[in-house]
This record gives sequence, structure tokens and C-alpha cells, in this order.
Amino acid sequence: MRLKGFVACIVVLSAVGVAQAGFFDLALDNNAFDLRGGFHFGKDETAQFLLGGRYLYADDENTSVGSVIAAWAGKPAASDEVDFTLGFQGYFGSTSDDVSVEGIGIGGEANWAPDNWKGAFVGGRAYYTPSVFAMGDTDSILEWGVRAGYRFNPKMQIFLDYAAVTADVEAADSVDLDKGLKLGFGVRFGK
Repeated sequence: MRLKGFVACIVVLSAVGVAQAGFFDLALDNNAFDLRGGFHFGKDETAQFLLGGRYLYADDENTSVGSVIAAWAGKPAASDEVDFTLGFQGYFGSTSDDVSVEGIGIGGEANWAPDNWKGAFVGGRAYYTPSVFAMGDTDSILEWGVRAGYRFNPKMQIFLDYAAVTADVEAADSVDLDKGLKLGFGVRFGK
């Protein structure tokens, strides 16, 4: 079932991505994959609306979590070397023992790619779902990650991504939804 969902995500993101400005990232290791994609709306590069989605599967904890992302993305006025995203990520899914993982996280991502690094970049992300925005069995969710990679051109990149996604749930203190180092690639569509 997870293979069908994975293939369907790739086909849909590829077909729609050609028509609009957007992105597609896939990071994986032996036991998990993290598929992300989205579209940018607006012509101003300093601030665009981002609407996207994500599917995280981790075999270790039998995690299957989807996300909807609504955020503002752009570059600060003072630097073209940094790009950032600030907004919301809605989580919905389950993990081992049928524990539901649901909530709305607040946070963002940033990448830094100085011109003198000749395509190399570093980045990080953090999203936190406080108990007031958590639902189902979930009391809170914390996601954070760091990334380093290389951009072959503005449209293609490879990266190493270390991420941890942890949920505090009613039945236990906390559950690791996913944690570890993944190898990934990304493509950008449109502008």
C-alpha cells in the first residue's frame, strides 16, 4: 500500500509541477522516506504563498503521517543567499499501536547558500505543535532537522538530511515518529 501511495505522489507532483512554480524533495534511508512537494503562488520573490504536502513513512515505528503545508516563502531584502519559509504544517496519520498523530505545527525552514560556496548549502527547520493545536492521541509534536547539500543548478540538488520527529502522546511519554540521517534529492519547477 505504501508503494502505491509513494508512486501516486510522485506522478501527481510531477504532472502538476510542470505547470506551476514548485518543488519536489525525496529523502530516504533503509527504513524510511520523506516525500515533500509544493507550489509557490505570487510573482514577488521576497514573499510568496506556499501550499504543499508531505508524506512520511518510517518502518521502525510503523509511522505513516501526511502533512499539509501552508506558509510564506521568500528571501530577506538584505540577502539573496538565504531563503526561508514561515507558516503552518498540519499533521495527520498514525504510528505503532494505532496511536493517532494529529495537529497543526507552527515553524519554518531556512537555507543558506553563499555565492562563494559554489552551489553548496546548509539549512535547518523546526516545527512545534503545542497541545492547544494537537488532536486525537497527540499532546504535542516537535520536528527539527538540519540539511547540507549541493545545488548542481538552481533546479536540481542533492542533500544529506538529519531529522527527528517526536510526538508526546496520551498513552506514552513520547514516540519517535522518525529519526535519522537520510540521503535525498530535490527538483524545482517553473521560475
